[in-house]
Amino acid sequence: MSGTVGISALFARCGGDDPSPSDTWIQQVAAAARGERRQIGRYLVGERLGAGGFGVVYAAFDPLLDREVAIKLVRRRRAGDHAALDLRSEAQALASVQHPNVVPVFDVGCCGERAFIVMQRMHGATLATWLAEGRARERVLAVMMAAGRGLAAAHAAGLIHCDFKPGNVIVGTGDQPAILDFGLARWAAQDDTGDDLDTDDDDRRDADTPAGMGGTPQYMAPEQHRGEPVDARTDVYAYALTLLEALLGTRALAGSSSAALYRAKMAQAWIDPHAVPGLAPEIADAIVRGLSPHPRDRFRDLAAMLRAMQRPRGRWRGRSAAVVMGLGAALVLGGGPRADASSCDGVGAAADGHHRDWSHHRDALAAELAAAEVVAPVRATLTTLADRHAEGWRAAAAGVCDVPTPRRAAVARCLAADFADFTAVLRALPRQGGDEALAAVSDLADPAHCATQASPRGATRSDDVLAHLHAATVHTLTLEFDALEHDLAWLDENADGDDLELQARVALWRHGSARHRGDWASGRRDLEAAFALARGVRADALAHRVALDLAEETALLHGDLDGAGDWLRTADAVLGDPVDPMARARRRAADARIAVRAFDPATTIAQAQLALAELERAGLQTSALSLRMQVLAAEARLVAGELTGFEAWAKGFIALAGTAAGPRSRAVADGHRLLGQYYVNLDRAREATAELVVARELLEVHGERLLLAQVHNSLAHVAALEGDIDRAVASYREAIAATPADGEADRGATLLNLANAELAAGRSDDGERDLLAAEVVFARVYDRDHASWAYVADAHAELAALRGRWHDAATHAREAAGRFETAFGDGNWLAADSWLAAAEAELARGRFAAAADALRHADGVRDAAATLLVRRDLIRADVALAGARGQPALARASLLAAQIRLAALHDAEHDELSRHCATKLAALDDRSPRRRVGVPARSADPRAHSQAAAG
Repeated sequence: MSGTVGISALFARCGGDDPSPSDTWIQQVAAAARGERRQIGRYLVGERLGAGGFGVVYAAFDPLLDREVAIKLVRRRRAGDHAALDLRSEAQALASVQHPNVVPVFDVGCCGERAFIVMQRMHGATLATWLAEGRARERVLAVMMAAGRGLAAAHAAGLIHCDFKPGNVIVGTGDQPAILDFGLARWAAQDDTGDDLDTDDDDRRDADTPAGMGGTPQYMAPEQHRGEPVDARTDVYAYALTLLEALLGTRALAGSSSAALYRAKMAQAWIDPHAVPGLAPEIADAIVRGLSPHPRDRFRDLAAMLRAMQRPRGRWRGRSAAVVMGLGAALVLGGGPRADASSCDGVGAAADGHHRDWSHHRDALAAELAAAEVVAPVRATLTTLADRHAEGWRAAAAGVCDVPTPRRAAVARCLAADFADFTAVLRALPRQGGDEALAAVSDLADPAHCATQASPRGATRSDDVLAHLHAATVHTLTLEFDALEHDLAWLDENADGDDLELQARVALWRHGSARHRGDWASGRRDLEAAFALARGVRADALAHRVALDLAEETALLHGDLDGAGDWLRTADAVLGDPVDPMARARRRAADARIAVRAFDPATTIAQAQLALAELERAGLQTSALSLRMQVLAAEARLVAGELTGFEAWAKGFIALAGTAAGPRSRAVADGHRLLGQYYVNLDRAREATAELVVARELLEVHGERLLLAQVHNSLAHVAALEGDIDRAVASYREAIAATPADGEADRGATLLNLANAELAAGRSDDGERDLLAAEVVFARVYDRDHASWAYVADAHAELAALRGRWHDAATHAREAAGRFETAFGDGNWLAADSWLAAAEAELARGRFAAAADALRHADGVRDAAATLLVRRDLIRADVALAGARGQPALARASLLAAQIRLAALHDAEHDELSRHCATKLAALDDRSPRRRVGVPARSADPRAHSQAAAG
């Protein structure tokens, strides 16, 4: 181009007083389309060469300079507006770019309501067409590197393309690429009138493409989707995505609309470039960085990206921690090997290469995890588990040659599917917490199943299906549920409905998504479907895991212990005695969790300890499951009233969990929750509140609705202890709101707790209403021998006492005490509390011997809260002074014991009670032996019930 003065002059008069060439734009284009030789400016227009979203390209001839050119006609909104100025500016900048990989611009001008650009006519095919013919990777890389150099030259001149894609690169003779259409996307985006030109596939825009966005949805950067300002980093994204697709030979992102593509880009759900066999790691790393959804994390321009692609890397960088080598990548991307001898040899070589590469990169994985602040014990365990799986996969792949030829390709495809799972898990690890990462790696299937199953999984899956399975696995592990829903919708529409193992996995993912939404009913249906599908295809490991999940949900959500037992027996029938220690530990863990709902703390503790032993043998002492089993055993101790040493254990567990899983992990939340409940049991309200508030904040982050309901229960009880009944009722209402729709057992427990709080505040009518509501729920989910009915009897005793029906109060209190002893053994504090209630009722009836008998039952209490012991002392003093033969010495001793206990509490409420005891002691000294001492108001304590309810 000779200069920019001519360009400016053309745009200055475009649409002004000087008319456009003799015919209107529409007449000229119509004539050109009919093959008639017409003129635009001085250029003679010939055949149409192609069309895109921003214009139509025609062959033309420049008679002045005697050369072939190409003319692109582009719509703009109106003459003389900012769009024209933008196009002129871009043309001026492009005129300064002299690079063999950029199509030269010779001229620009206006023709009617259209602007036109005159450029060198390139002979060749678009990059999209060139790639479709199948090219060696070396040629693909050479072409893309050359195109990148052209884009870098434009960036150096301050020019941004805004629509880099395969359709805007022409590959000429000698594989020489040249880039077209600089700046047109941004210019054309200002046109809000639409476009009546034809469009090709790459340029399709849909109804959800934002107006003014510019670019092509498939390739544009996320900020373009949002209509935000663009810069060179926008081109970096488009170039990285184009390069990845060129290397893969297929689309790297799935999405049928602009919105779906945007979600996929933000979730980074593209196929991992490390999955390209033999691709230099520095190139894969550069692509990953270039595809960051956030511009700040990309290279500043193409020159920086090209330098990174040519520089050997020191370690893994960027978001992906996946390592895909050898056979796995070849099968995932290439459609599987042929079932012949050469394929068999290639499989063995690929397996050996995979093993060598994994050994080399395992330290880099550890570095990625460290950079993601995954704590050291978790990193060590993750590496051990990954080592185990990598070795198992290598052995299974090396054994493909032993598989009969007719099945060899199917087994190889199955191994590819397993390897895709492995890489998806590794890819997600740096973005997961320690708990989730350990669970994800532990869940990987044993690759040996590929050779043993009659119909190996993944044997007939297309590359697109494998890519979406890979993305869904990543999104499940990283809890990106919106992106997961997109993956599942694509799989529903495109996956083979006869691939039952795939459908089982999809159903399991849907279960997780439904639980995240709080739709427990749909989640249950999905879980049952996952089991039926997995069982039908003999995916036994998956079926075993799903059966255990169903057993736990049946018990914990529905309170159906018989149904839970049926699912446990089904799991045993599916897999028998599992070889995998993690599967054995899960089986023990299911027993422990179901025992929680059965109010069987002894079994809970025993099964949790067995699960912990299995995990220790496997070297998984700090795994998520190990931490949860420790929590479960501790909860059982609280329920059973075994409080000795609990405070020290809880504080130690919080420290352990912080080291093993991270300071904001769910395990740390569990530690604070348990310590708070321990303080609740001891009526240490301020300490309980502090711990429970920490637990609530962490659990809200993790979305643990069941445990949140439990924490709200405990906070409500603290409020009741402090006499703030309105706050207690509000907290119980919050707990009910947090309970899943299907969580009837938990809802019943919370209603019972609410009733207890109302009764303790003297609100007998409200308490009776909520107590009856709780009974209705329990009648649906529990038989009459269940421990929950002990709490119901306890509440009825309080209601009867509040209304002065002392006979009923004594009867219900004795029933509650007996049920608590049956459930939790003699000497537990819940039974002692009920025996004290019976003693009070008998005193009120004047049955002093019966009161003394009830009091003797309470004497054997273990690990009781100080306030319960004070209450016992005060009742003992009343009993000692009752009847015809008073015992003032025993009464005095009991009052002194109560005073000593109260002095250690240092609480204003208890100070008042201490003064009350002093007054009674003075009355004894005045020889008033028959005076009733009086006891503090008793609140039916829902604590153990709330602990066990959420499990």
